[in-house]
Amino acid sequence: MNFIQLQLITRKYRPTVILEYPTHYTTSDHCLILVSEGVIQGPTADSPRQIQENKMLEDSAASGFGGQGNREWLFDWCPYVPESPSEKANFDVAMIECWKYDDDEPTKKYKLGGFHTETMHSWLNESTPTRNGQQPSSGFKVAVVPCADSSQLPYLTNGEIQEFNSAFGLPYFQKHYSSIDCGACGMFLQPDNSYVFIIRRTTDWASIGSALRYDPKTNIIRGFFYVELKNISFAKFEKMPEQFMNCSHPLLLPLLAVEITFETKVSHLAKNSQDLNKIEEMTGYGLSTSENATDSQNDYRVLVKGLGKFQSQLYLALATITSSRYMALFLRQKIQQLSRVIPEECQQKLEPACHMLDERIEFLLSNMEHTYMMGAMKERMEAQQTVLFNLIAQADSLINVSLAQDSREMAVSSKQDSSAMKIIALLTTFFLPGTFIASFFAMPLFNWSEPELHQVANSHFWVYWAVTGPLTLVTMAGVIAWAVWNSRRIQLLQSRARESVFGEEAKRRRARDMNEKQSMETEMKRSSMSDRDPYKKYSMFDMLSHRRRHQHDLATAEP
Repeated sequence: MNFIQLQLITRKYRPTVILEYPTHYTTSDHCLILVSEGVIQGPTADSPRQIQENKMLEDSAASGFGGQGNREWLFDWCPYVPESPSEKANFDVAMIECWKYDDDEPTKKYKLGGFHTETMHSWLNESTPTRNGQQPSSGFKVAVVPCADSSQLPYLTNGEIQEFNSAFGLPYFQKHYSSIDCGACGMFLQPDNSYVFIIRRTTDWASIGSALRYDPKTNIIRGFFYVELKNISFAKFEKMPEQFMNCSHPLLLPLLAVEITFETKVSHLAKNSQDLNKIEEMTGYGLSTSENATDSQNDYRVLVKGLGKFQSQLYLALATITSSRYMALFLRQKIQQLSRVIPEECQQKLEPACHMLDERIEFLLSNMEHTYMMGAMKERMEAQQTVLFNLIAQADSLINVSLAQDSREMAVSSKQDSSAMKIIALLTTFFLPGTFIASFFAMPLFNWSEPELHQVANSHFWVYWAVTGPLTLVTMAGVIAWAVWNSRRIQLLQSRARESVFGEEAKRRRARDMNEKQSMETEMKRSSMSDRDPYKKYSMFDMLSHRRRHQHDLATAEP
């Protein structure tokens, strides 16, 4: 990663400090600070900016966020501004404690109940319990708080969060940590040589966030756990004191949060595996035999939607497990680092717990690696997706075959009907002349009782022909005109349809057809002229001219 070195030189006899920032950070004049021996300092000159920054730090310390000692600048650069929940928010909080003594039995407390400001205030301000005047050799004091929506802080008001941070000695990390994000983990050294461990939640509801502060001098850890109660209940944390009594290491608590997240996602994967087995039973392709398939009774498109949902859940679970794996590796690395930097007396106390925790993380990582191959779910889901698409294609093919068979039967029936109509038309045509003659002679224009043939026709017989002849001509002319108009209309509609589908290609094709038509007419004229002059038809000049015209016509016809 490229870095930008910022050098700030103060007054005479003042040290020169070089700060390195990643290039993707933007720094302004107000962000330049001096860091000396782990303590944040403002500019050394007595400038208005120094007075303003000192006032900001004093206000931060007074608000309970810890001030300079907690490195608020490390967590407060994000522009995200969460919303505060209601002052009357109703929720439960789990308060967990465990204290170990060298020569006495450990004590543990687990209290779950509705949140009350007075109760939490008294619990936060309780002093560390002693046994016969002896301070505990190790212990922890944590609160498990449910998370609110992603746009809000946890179910704590700003004042309550300030009180928690002040009691636990935590920085104002909530504006990063309470929001649902991609997840992160870090360990931060504080000016009093204590350490803050922060784990950000991922986008998965089963993810657990934590912010814990470990003091090597007292070997005590305090802080928060933030959980989403839709997937993780408070009961998951009841065994935390027993776990700590067996392995009294400060990193055990964040590791337990990682383990709870991992176990929750494994249970989700087990449910997805059962759903996948049902889909395999329905399709008959998979671990179940094809004889047990009930594919004829299922809608494959519904199964495809369900399989897509299961695939999304699978990938989300695997992503959360991968994030948990990174966090476990981070904790394993920090175990070694912590064992080197804490006081020697504390190292001796934590040495057995370090070995136990390292083995526990190794076993957890092995479980995570094997979870990726759990039931070959990813490959089986992809195979089922292919099977379902093939079954849908086969079903569509069967439908097309059935439609083709029905069309064939309809064609046979239509042919039979057509044959019957032809017979009827033939019979009608056969009897039509006789019918016409009978109808014609039956008109009252003829009087067959007259003795003479020339007297049979009425004197008004000419009126029949005067009306019938023009009316027949008008009718035939109307039919011909309608046929011509309808043909042109159909051609126009077809042309518009081609242009709407093919666009310019249809226009070029129409122009090419017109050119071909003109070329044919021209060729016919030339052939007629050549027939008049048979000798000129075979002359060299006429053959070359005919070849040039043919090449020109071909070039013009190309799109």
